[in-house]
Amino acid sequence: MTKAILFDLDGTLINTAPDFVSIINTMRAERTLGPVDAVAFTAQIARGSAHMTQHGLNLTESSPDYQTSLECFYQRYLDNMGQHAELYPGIKNLIHTLESQNIPWGVVTNRKLAFIPQILKQFNLHDNAGCIVGSDSTPHRKPHPAPLLHAANTLGVNPENCLYVGDFPTDIEAGHAANMETVAVTWGYHDGIESLRATKPTYLFESPEEIQAIIKK
Repeated sequence: MTKAILFDLDGTLINTAPDFVSIINTMRAERTLGPVDAVAFTAQIARGSAHMTQHGLNLTESSPDYQTSLECFYQRYLDNMGQHAELYPGIKNLIHTLESQNIPWGVVTNRKLAFIPQILKQFNLHDNAGCIVGSDSTPHRKPHPAPLLHAANTLGVNPENCLYVGDFPTDIEAGHAANMETVAVTWGYHDGIESLRATKPTYLFESPEEIQAIIKK
């Protein structure tokens, strides 16, 4: 029985790709580089800021200006967070359904904690979230189960009674490791539906309405 639902953030609740593409393209322009292919770059988002910086600026960890570029990326995201982002269609109604049925929900993401509240507040999601867990909230990040287990403990719900919703294979792997049921969603930043199916999620859904349907059972 589902007593709580946990969500990944980027690519699951909120489409933040346009923000990241805009920042990377600004940084590329400063280096006299042309813009990235937005679709191809979006596939890199789930791998984190360090990967986006390296991929988007043609850098490696050993590049002389890598660390400075990464810090610049962080700062520009803090300064411009949410300018182009939007809730995925159906998410607002899904959250309303959870709250109307008194089902607690929370966010578990591999973003650093400092980069979470502002974007949630922009979409009026911050105050009602029962927990917010970032990559630095526990000693480990997804796909390790620690962040999900921490979230379940915060909500006071046994892991086996939680449903974890995410758009990337590491989300589903983390859910399995935490002994939670999982929903892999097809609207996010994965590498293809087959990459999600290979992780054997409990459910593979194409819309938030499908999540609502299993909650109402």
